[in-house]
Amino acid sequence: MMAMLHNSELGRLTHNLMRAVFGFLFWQHGAQKLLGWFGREGVTVFDSGREGLDNVLFIAAGFIEFIGGAMILIGLKTRPVATLTAAMMLVAYLKFHLFQNGEGFMWDPMSNGGERALLFLFAFAFLATHGSGTMSVDHTLSAKRSSDVVG
Repeated sequence: MMAMLHNSELGRLTHNLMRAVFGFLFWQHGAQKLLGWFGREGVTVFDSGREGLDNVLFIAAGFIEFIGGAMILIGLKTRPVATLTAAMMLVAYLKFHLFQNGEGFMWDPMSNGGERALLFLFAFAFLATHGSGTMSVDHTLSAKRSSDVVG
């Protein structure tokens, strides 16, 4: 059993699966915000009920989630995109969950609704520091560049 847990192939597979799953879930959040898909009908940038800066931030978050999630899903420019998305999730957690929009400090992620933001934050921090994995566009492009230099 321990040999299976330390199997490098299994580690590579789970790394790639984690990247793809978190990328897909993040992309879905962007599609909800921008297009009203996935059970959030009517919650689009054109009918968000937000005004001014809140609407601009909502739209920006939607684009980062939609485009960044797709890029992470396929493993394209994973490190910089994951850095951006992790930073966005940190700001989201601090602004909307930990401090409840200025209504006080709520430390417990299960009580303040911030568990998803924290999960995304740490998953993207992992990808920013460990890269996209072997089953990714980044890896394919890197291997191609290496073979071009050698060949």
